[in-house]
Parts: sequence; C-alpha cells; structure tokens
Amino acid sequence: MLPPAPLQFMATVHTEPDGRRILYVKGAPDRLMPLCKSQLIGAGDVTQTAPLDPSFWQHAQAGLSSKGLRVLALCRWGDGGHRMNF
Repeated sequence: MLPPAPLQFMATVHTEPDGRRILYVKGAPDRLMPLCKSQLIGAGDVTQTAPLDPSFWQHAQAGLSSKGLRVLALCRWGDGGHRMNF
C-alpha cells in the first residue's frame, strides 16, 4: 500500500487557443477550498462566479461521504488573480 500523498491534489496546465494558460487542480476539498476565492455558478460558463460558500460545500461533502463516496474538488485558475475558482 502506498503512503498518502502529502499535498492531496494534482495540477495540470493547459494552453487555450488564444494562448492563455489555465491551471486545473483536482484533489481533496479541504485542501483546495482555502486556495479558492469563488465558485462557478453558470453551467459551462466560467465567467459566472459567486463568492465561495465553504459551508455549502462542506455540507455537500459530508452528505456524499456519509454514503461511502469519495469526494474530489476541481479548481481552475487563469484569470490573473491570486486565488482559484472552486
């Protein structure tokens, strides 16, 4: 058995057609939420965001985890800001 990863996330960088680079990070929600400032609210539209609501996500994670499901978060960064979108 492998020991747990200390960072508990994985990141990849993708180049958009217009040349911008976008960073996608997946991992444990408790590790990623502190790195985020907002959450996406529009389906398929990454420009529609709202302030991050940690209690909503913690409740959702607890509900899924109580059913034995593993929960992963996906964050995106690429707007030039210092925090990611959850």
